[in-house]
Amino acid sequence: MSPSRRRRDLVLIDLDGTLIDSVDGIHAACVRMSESLGIEPPSLEFVHRSIGRGADVLVGEILSGGPESESRDARHQKARAAFDHAYLECWQDGTRVRQGVFETLEALVSEGREAIIATNKPGRAADAIVRYLGLDRFVSCLATPDQAGSRKPDSAFVDYALTGRSRLRSVLIGDSMVDAQTAVNAGIPFLAIAGGYNQGVRIEDSDIRDSLMAQSWADVQAALVAIDSL
Repeated sequence: MSPSRRRRDLVLIDLDGTLIDSVDGIHAACVRMSESLGIEPPSLEFVHRSIGRGADVLVGEILSGGPESESRDARHQKARAAFDHAYLECWQDGTRVRQGVFETLEALVSEGREAIIATNKPGRAADAIVRYLGLDRFVSCLATPDQAGSRKPDSAFVDYALTGRSRLRSVLIGDSMVDAQTAVNAGIPFLAIAGGYNQGVRIEDSDIRDSLMAQSWADVQAALVAIDSL
């Protein structure tokens, strides 16, 4: 394989909606959090639309219709702590690896690419999920906002995930416009994968000009080869 086709060997990959289907576990945690705070729990559809921008955003959107008996900061901190606690207890019942992920990751690693998970999910939960599901066998690094001090779509998050290596060697795979904007901000190619969350809108119906689309994980390897040749 020529050097030009090996250029994008650092493959940044989103977690929720991209590598894993996790909405049921996240929703269960949101329900438990809401019950502990005495507020109306969100619907599954609401949570589906809110995934991808980080736990603070998700919690904030759930609280937006709740009572204001406490300061916003104190209320948010209490809710976030309740969500984190609940999620660590219930994510296993509603989280699974998407079809074709293991086979594709194994193929990418075997051809000399490095897989790096870049997620807005809280670090403790993300690490537990990656290890429990066996994704850690194929990835070299897990980048989360807790560690990076930033989150997607901030380009600084990409730099953290790459651990100082050149963006010119990287590509980002994700299921949402948050991921697409991250790639734009970092000046790297974006490979969209269908079937994820994307705030409740199909990514294939979104404006992702100059980006390639994979309908499933079975299409990812060929799509990366196409990106290498650009």
